[in-house]
Formats: sequence, C-alpha cells, structure tokens
Amino acid sequence: MQEDHSILHGYGEVEGSTKISPAVFVGSSVEISSKTTHAATQDLTVRGYAAWVSNQLSREVSKGVWYPASISKDFIL
Repeated sequence: MQEDHSILHGYGEVEGSTKISPAVFVGSSVEISSKTTHAATQDLTVRGYAAWVSNQLSREVSKGVWYPASISKDFIL
C-alpha cells in the first residue's frame, strides 16, 4: 500500500529511510514521524506521489525537462 505522505528529514539511521542526497533522507514510517514530531528539528512533510518508469527521469533530464542542481541540507530542510 502506498503511503499518502513522505517526510524529507536528516535521520539516516531510521529504518525505512532512503538517502536522496548527503544528509537528506525520505521516508514515511511511524518511527520517522515520531522523531520529526517530537524533536526540535527541521523536516518537510509532503503529500501525494510521483514516480517515473525505469530511466524516464534520466531521459527527461537529458532533454532539458529537469535540471539537476547541488543544494545544501539546510536549504532543503
């Protein structure tokens, strides 16, 4: 079953987290929700779902639809 939200956070050690960049992770487990709700931390909760088929994102980047950029954890969170 697809979760209805995801949380961008800095807790890499939490089970169910996926690293998306250095020090930024995504997940939606109960443990992540508990950590971000009860801690004095910055996090970003997003609702909804978007997905790409295999290699779709790479093809779209090469066509100029998306532009990858380096960014700091502090900016994201």
